[in-house]
Amino acid sequence: MFGLMMHFANIKLNINHTLMRIEIIKKKRTSLQKYLRSVIAELLRLGHYSDAYERVGRLYLDENRSLCYDFLEGFCTLICDDQLKAMTGQR
Repeated sequence: MFGLMMHFANIKLNINHTLMRIEIIKKKRTSLQKYLRSVIAELLRLGHYSDAYERVGRLYLDENRSLCYDFLEGFCTLICDDQLKAMTGQR
């Protein structure tokens, strides 16, 4: 019984660490996306369309990856808040 509670506490700790790491990664990606947008605007202003096109591809991939991190964050929150409490109550 106590071993099971320790297991749930360990899961919650790991999920909280994952959420903190995701937050750090999201902040980093957000600043990178802002930078890429400004670089793309500058390249378009200067008429370097092929270089801007390459950067837009990179920006698109980064935004998709950010959406994946949002999904992962929501899933971790769901497990930590709802499912883990339900599992501890089922003992």
